This record gives sequence, C-alpha cells and structure tokens, in this order.
Amino acid sequence: MEEVNNCSNSLIKKHVEAIREVEPIWGIVFAVLNGVCSVVATLCNGLVIFAVLRKREQRTPSYILLTSQALTDLGVGLVVCPLSVYCIYITNLQNTGEFHNLCDIARYGWWPILFINAYSALNLTAIAADRYMAIHSGLSYSATVTHRRVHITMAIIILVSFALATAFIIVFDYPLYFVYIFLTVTCVILIFIFYSGAFRELRRQLHQVSANGNQSNMNTLKYKKGLWTMVIVYCVGTVSLLCAGLAFSYSLTLKISGNSVKILFIGTTALHVSSCINPILFMRRLGDIRLSCREMLALVLDRLC
Repeated sequence: MEEVNNCSNSLIKKHVEAIREVEPIWGIVFAVLNGVCSVVATLCNGLVIFAVLRKREQRTPSYILLTSQALTDLGVGLVVCPLSVYCIYITNLQNTGEFHNLCDIARYGWWPILFINAYSALNLTAIAADRYMAIHSGLSYSATVTHRRVHITMAIIILVSFALATAFIIVFDYPLYFVYIFLTVTCVILIFIFYSGAFRELRRQLHQVSANGNQSNMNTLKYKKGLWTMVIVYCVGTVSLLCAGLAFSYSLTLKISGNSVKILFIGTTALHVSSCINPILFMRRLGDIRLSCREMLALVLDRLC
C-alpha cells in the first residue's frame, strides 16, 4: 500500500484503492471492449478524415467542423481507449510489484479523456450552430460562416478544453467536476435549441415550397438528411455523456468502491462506443463522404493488390 499512501490527493487515493478491489474478470471484459473500440474508432474516423481532406471541394466550413469531430473520435481510438486498456492491465499487476505509479496514471491519465470530452461537447455545439446558420442565413451563409471564423472557433475550443483539462488534473477536486458538468449540460441544451430552430425553419421553408406547388430541390433534401445525421450523432453523444456523467457522479458522491469503479468503467466505455458509431453514421448517411470513402478504399486495395 505504499504507492497508495504516496498519493498527494485524497480523491485519487480513494479511486486507486477502489480500482484494486475490481475482480480480474471485469478487467478482461473492459480491456477487450476498449480494444475493439480502439481499432474501430481509429480505422473508421481515419477513413472519414482522409476522405474529406483529399478533395478540395469538400473542405467547406461545415465539413471542417465535421472533420474536427472525427479527429476527437480518432483521439479516443488512438489515445483514450489504449490508455484505458493500459490502466486496466496495470491494475491486474497491482500485487506483483511491477507497477509503482498508479497514482500518476490515475491523475494524468484523466487529461486526454477530459480534453477530448470537453472538445467534443464544444465542437458538437459549433456544428449545431453551423446547421442553424445554414438554414437561417440562406444566401448570406457563405459570407457569414467563413473558413477563417471556423478556424478561430476551433482554436478557442482547443484553448478552453486544454485549460479545463489541465486545471482539473492540477486540482483534481469536486468544484472543477461541477464545472465540467455545467459545461456539458450547457452544450447539450444549446445543441437542442439550435437543432430545434433549424427544424422549425426547415419545416417552414418546405411548407412554403409545397404551398407554391413546387418540389423541394436537391440542396434542401441534402440539408435535411445531413441535419438528421447530426441529430442522431447528438442523441448518441448525449446518451453516452449521460451514462458517463451518471457513472462519474455516482463514483464521486457516493462511497467510492470497487462497484463504483465498475460503473465508471461502463460509463466511459459507452463514450468510447459513441466514437465508433459517429463515423459509421457519416459514411452511411452523407453521400459525398460515402463516395469519397469508397474511392479511398478502392485506392488502398488497388495498391495492396
């Protein structure tokens, strides 16, 4: 128990002690699940990113934000899932004397998780705002939502996410946890408001077109399908964030134990699963991304053969 007693933070110490109560079979299950999520999230999100970036005509402000979301999901596959597997692995070595830095992993291992979660919540809010502007601005959309403004927005999101994640691992206490909860809830509410407004405006325009005896054009239908795609992504993200938030709240507000750590593992794994679902939705429902992904796969297979 010397390593645990050397923990400089009581909250970390409680979690380290609780992790050591988890049965090995649970560790194996979560390691396998996170391993699968790592492979799927890395391959699928990597394919989406390359498929969008390889064509200049697809580098629109909307797709830049979508690619940014795919980057966060790629970070889950490349960093967060392997880190989770590593943490589970070293937990199984807790009594062999091979691991002496569990407290450091418990503290600093949270940084990429917190950064990616904050970035994802803020970026999904930016995507919802972009979809709202696209339907409300009409012809002035291209002048309102520019590449420069999107890049500035992404830079602000990165800085805010970096500051929050860094502050959390330095302090690692309850007040900053509630800041994260407030940020997540605020983003979820704003996204709901933006998409609700977008659908109201879309219905108004479709009703106006129908009243004039005209048919909806391809741009309207494409926008509608893309809007529904992002709503599904929003729902998947909200459910996974809710699972993770409830699990984290349970582990902090009630007695921290082996059972609370299991619930926390389940909640974080739900977040990782959402990073696998998002790129599949993009490839399945967005025609230009689906076509570009097929071309990418055809090129790769052609070179391999």
